[in-house]
Amino acid sequence: MIRRVDSADWQTEDLHKLWETTSTQLLGAEVVAIHAFLDYCRVLQEVRDLFTQQNADCPFDRVFFFLRGGYFAFSYLNRTFRLLSRAVIFGGLNHGLEPGEKLQSYVRSLAEEARRSGQNRLRLLIIDEVRSGSGMGRIFKAIEAVLLEPSSCDSLQCELTFYAIRPSRMMPPALTEAVDKWGGRRKNAVPGLSISIHHFAGYLPGYDSDMRCGIRRTSFGHSPKESYELVKYSKGKVRFVCKSSKPRIAFASFEDTCFVEFLASCAFSLTNQSSGSFINSIQSGVDIHGCDLCKELLRHLFHNRLT
Repeated sequence: MIRRVDSADWQTEDLHKLWETTSTQLLGAEVVAIHAFLDYCRVLQEVRDLFTQQNADCPFDRVFFFLRGGYFAFSYLNRTFRLLSRAVIFGGLNHGLEPGEKLQSYVRSLAEEARRSGQNRLRLLIIDEVRSGSGMGRIFKAIEAVLLEPSSCDSLQCELTFYAIRPSRMMPPALTEAVDKWGGRRKNAVPGLSISIHHFAGYLPGYDSDMRCGIRRTSFGHSPKESYELVKYSKGKVRFVCKSSKPRIAFASFEDTCFVEFLASCAFSLTNQSSGSFINSIQSGVDIHGCDLCKELLRHLFHNRLT
């Protein structure tokens, strides 16, 4: 979802403001595979449940998200929990030179604030999409460099928790190598730094699709500053289909709603205790026409809904 909700600390261009000046395009007809979409909802639930547990045990000082891959997680968690001032959104570190500088400056200011208030610990959560682990490594290196500065070294305990959300069930060898390198306590580099990496795997509709992500990158790694465009499709029809049993599971048409927002709203409703005519039609369609996998995925989602 891109439309304005209670927002975050934007350390990049505020997409909610960009939304107001972005024109819509005609969607036409779009097909969504129900298996994949329900699997995406499962990933959202798992992220939500671990965040609920870990934040209750010891609240995170800040939650970092990076464009464009981390925006879907921010949108979902912010709508569920209202993260408000604790959520911070940065540009992607390979989308320009400035995002890395802003990340380091932000962490440096947090460390200074902690010392001024007599605290010696920072507890940070980072949520992002991963594939090879290179982006995760860039984030860790940037934060590690700040903690190695004389003003921070040996004076601050920093607990980094990383939710690594990947688009495939299999763990790529490069990602395994990155996790082995960065996980645990890196005592040789920063004595006070500990890194905990948690893995989530499943279908991510926006990973390779600007249309389903809603955000298009328009800059490059060597660009001075990152830049983005929003991708808004409306006035269309969406069919949810089961590719195993073939029949259509559910159908919706809309005029003003953006396609990305429509999918986000469906995901929120399927994973939380909310209802509506379209959610009811998905449930009915799965019960009547869905295959065994459809039914199992939906049962799992409904069993783990928030009340």
